[in-house]
Amino acid sequence: MIVRSLQKYGARGFGIWRFVVSLLRIFLPASGLIALALAIISSDLLGPKGESIVLVISFLGGMMLGVRWVSERAFSRDDDEALLLLSQDKRKEARFHVSMITVMIVITELVGQILDNSNSAAVSRSVLVFPWLVVSSLMLYRIGVLLRGYVEPSAATDDALTEVRISTFGRVVRGLGTGAVVIGGCRPSCWQRAISRPSTR
Repeated sequence: MIVRSLQKYGARGFGIWRFVVSLLRIFLPASGLIALALAIISSDLLGPKGESIVLVISFLGGMMLGVRWVSERAFSRDDDEALLLLSQDKRKEARFHVSMITVMIVITELVGQILDNSNSAAVSRSVLVFPWLVVSSLMLYRIGVLLRGYVEPSAATDDALTEVRISTFGRVVRGLGTGAVVIGGCRPSCWQRAISRPSTR
């Protein structure tokens, strides 16, 4: 409603105010989560373990809002707002993968917090966390594949016989994609080796 009323000020001003409104959509809910967490903690209704879980939940909620905002800016549904001008299908897939990674991180952190409060063995935590780690690694790998195939619109519309020039931004995006592919592919095996290594304590 606010954004639409600002269209009369021109495309440039409209884009700036649209960006500001998008930030407010994160800031206001995040502030509400923090205020709610502080109110619960100050009421002394929960013990130390319960308070730590409340703090983790509020932090994870703010993180989810932030990641969603970044995802909506980078892989926006609107071509005029998207930072990475991939096809609509690829941007939709990228948003899905980012959302799945965020959910996996939230589950992992909550499981870890619950196990820490219950004084469970480290092996139990590793076994329970590993499936979520594998899923998030697969999602990260797929995002890397999408970024590695990034082609700027100006280059994509050039004649096929001419040499395609990749800008610095395109190289950065492809480099990030390569890094995501490597991390997504190696992360589960590295984690498995780490948990299978005998403790020196």
